[in-house]
Amino acid sequence: PSVLPLLVKSPYFNSWLPKDASNANSNPDYGQLAPVAWNGRTLGLIGIARVDNQTWQWQGSEGPSITISKVLTRDTFITPTRTILTLEAGPVLLNVTYLSPIDPVHLYFFLVREPPCTYLSVDVWSNDGHPHSVQLYCDLTGEWVSSANSSFVAWNTTQTNNSLYSEMFRTVSVQMAEIDDLAEDGTIYLATTTTTGDELGTETIDRYALSANTFFLNLSANTFISFWPVNAISQDLGTVTETSSSAVWSIGFVRDPVIQFDLSGTPKGRSYCYNSVFQTPNDTVDAVVEGFQKALDTSITLDYKIMSEAGAISQDHADLVALSLRQTIGATDLTISKGSDGLWNTSDIQMFMKDIGNGGRVNPVDTMYASFPAFLYINASLAGFLLRPLLEAQTSSQYTNLYAAPDLGSSYPNAQVNKSDTEILAVENCGNMLIMVLAHAQKSGDGSLISEFEPLLRTWADYLVTHSLHPDGYVTTDGLNFTDMSNLALKGIIGIFAMSKINSALEPRGAKKHDTDYYQSIAVSYAQQWGNLSFMSNSSSPYISTTYGGSSWGLMYNLYASTLLNSNL
Repeated sequence: PSVLPLLVKSPYFNSWLPKDASNANSNPDYGQLAPVAWNGRTLGLIGIARVDNQTWQWQGSEGPSITISKVLTRDTFITPTRTILTLEAGPVLLNVTYLSPIDPVHLYFFLVREPPCTYLSVDVWSNDGHPHSVQLYCDLTGEWVSSANSSFVAWNTTQTNNSLYSEMFRTVSVQMAEIDDLAEDGTIYLATTTTTGDELGTETIDRYALSANTFFLNLSANTFISFWPVNAISQDLGTVTETSSSAVWSIGFVRDPVIQFDLSGTPKGRSYCYNSVFQTPNDTVDAVVEGFQKALDTSITLDYKIMSEAGAISQDHADLVALSLRQTIGATDLTISKGSDGLWNTSDIQMFMKDIGNGGRVNPVDTMYASFPAFLYINASLAGFLLRPLLEAQTSSQYTNLYAAPDLGSSYPNAQVNKSDTEILAVENCGNMLIMVLAHAQKSGDGSLISEFEPLLRTWADYLVTHSLHPDGYVTTDGLNFTDMSNLALKGIIGIFAMSKINSALEPRGAKKHDTDYYQSIAVSYAQQWGNLSFMSNSSSPYISTTYGGSSWGLMYNLYASTLLNSNL
């Protein structure tokens, strides 16, 4: 791939390793490249190994000004939760693993016990059969906490009973704001369980110290604007032929509040769910550091399941899934609110998605629809947490449109009711929302959303009854605006069918059967008409036309929704 996912956990904790753009056909030495954010901005992460007093750089393009050897990339391996690089550093091999853990089974753990943290681990074994003295070093620069090179940053170092960690942050944070798509109100953490030393200072001092065989100066906390301040932690593995356990660094990026959600004209901050469990940063870091093995084991199990099932379709499909899962989950933040009593409201869990790369929209309906199968697969309850903010916004007094909104505004992390005139996208968005709400109920067994928001869903279904069979004047999420687009009409028809199933599920709670029959009969009738209008059977090679009666040059991807909902239309 053109980029490798590294530490990918949230919209603002999202790092990748690109190939050398100047030589795209070369076999890249990934250990010599600098991680970047999705937009290409450098995120300083340096890894150095000292092997028998010779230094090797295994991560990053910057380093000490003195001579340092470069590792060679021997292998790369990508799974849905891990990127693994096998690097040769003279007489030893380094297995460097970037883990972005996902725990789909233990939903409680996923929600409240999993801060936006990742793991970087290194395993070492001899390349020549002889034991070697090995020390490892890792640092993070201030580029993780500010895109403004003129920003002042500060840090703290803390030793607990179970961990050593350093934290870095802007001295004056800018709340709920971005510069160059990077949050300016976050704190980056670097932690481990055991270390041989630590140093917080400038990159020149830190990296030179290790490469020059002088371990650490133990500088006190300070504030730097120049020389790229770094958080650095080293680990001395001693003399090894093969490590019995990994050298592990826990890396996390946290913000509080995570997002502001404005339903009534007064924005309210929401925090990460783990805050309801852990009382202090020490508690949180200890839990993350101690949880490495569980996170790794769970992720390996998930990787095997996903790759086996995707590989049964094709290896190409499995490769795409391996690249995309972290990107999907890493576009979201799981949040919780506080009640009027100041206590965490554990019944109010909501997920927010950033439309990364497309203007920063909040909970973009089209992007959610495209990624929805991933959430249903990982744990269908997550899909409900993602839908709820949109549903709540459109039942507020601020929203008066008779069709579904496309998002919660255009400026993540500031969510608000989108009251703008977006009717040109109404068939697409109404269909998307009805399909997703039903899919969530079917896959999770949780009927709370269809019950609570039934009047809103019915309004959207009625809109589709009027406008979906011949969606003239409407635009697809792809930006197409032709007359009688088959794929767009199909989206609306399946949305009407979804309403029939929603109403049927609510009949035990008082919904009328004749309403179920009404939406069902319209969906069936429209589906039959759609087939007659779009299916060109008199051709030597029958096909579904892109526009009624025309040629075929588009992918009818909305057929997937019919299969997902078991519509049998």
